[in-house]
Amino acid sequence: MARRSHLVRMRLASVLSQAERWMTCEEIKNRFLDEGWSFTSSNQISRLCVNTIGFTSRMDEQGVHYYKIQNLDAFHHWMKQKPIYGN
Repeated sequence: MARRSHLVRMRLASVLSQAERWMTCEEIKNRFLDEGWSFTSSNQISRLCVNTIGFTSRMDEQGVHYYKIQNLDAFHHWMKQKPIYGN
C-alpha cells in the first residue's frame, strides 16, 4: 500500500502545484480522471492531502474541505525520506 500512496501523493503534488489555488477533493478527483489516472476513493485523496508534509487544508462555512500545496520543497524532501513502518 505504501507504494500506491507514494504514487498518489506524487500525482496530488502535480495537480496542486499546477493549479496554484485551493481545490476541493472533487476537483482533484475530476483532474485525476481527466488525466486518465486511477484512484481508490475520494476519502483516500482527502486523507493523503491532510497527512502529507507540504500540503495544507482548510474548511469553509459549509464544511467543504479545500487543499493546496504550501511548500513543494518540503514535500519533495519528505518524499525522499525512507518510510518508517510499525512493528
